[in-house]
Amino acid sequence: MKKLVLICLVAMMAIMQSCKDECKDVNCQNGGSCIEGTCECLEGFSGTNCETRGIDAFIGAWTGNNVCPDEDPLLINVDIAEIEGSDTMVTVAIDGEDPFTATLIDGTLVIPEETVEFFGIVVTTSGEAEVNSDDQLILDITTVVEGVPIVCTFTGIQ
Repeated sequence: MKKLVLICLVAMMAIMQSCKDECKDVNCQNGGSCIEGTCECLEGFSGTNCETRGIDAFIGAWTGNNVCPDEDPLLINVDIAEIEGSDTMVTVAIDGEDPFTATLIDGTLVIPEETVEFFGIVVTTSGEAEVNSDDQLILDITTVVEGVPIVCTFTGIQ
């Protein structure tokens, strides 16, 4: 009988332990949700508790070389600014020109395709940017002029 009571007690303790709330002491921030003891972050946030806003790594003034095919590297400035009220959208201005709008998707800033006409010539521009492990901004801009794509890569530091 004592063995039966002991077995029942051990079984109850095991069942109670398995019912433990794994999220009880987990504090997910910025709208993150705790699932089985781990924070699942909303788009634009990362970190153990979703405490890191992804666009923060990009925001600021960057200086570096822009390299295009068949051209010498050109020293330029890229300014990335937060769009008020958004945790995933920024503006990207190259050498003070009209800025592009970019959206953070899975750690990459994505500049959607935009088509304009200059003096009767159709020009389409798009791009992507990442901050690498050396804290350099790598920005690839693709410009399509009369059907011919040209990819320029900017590498800069803050």
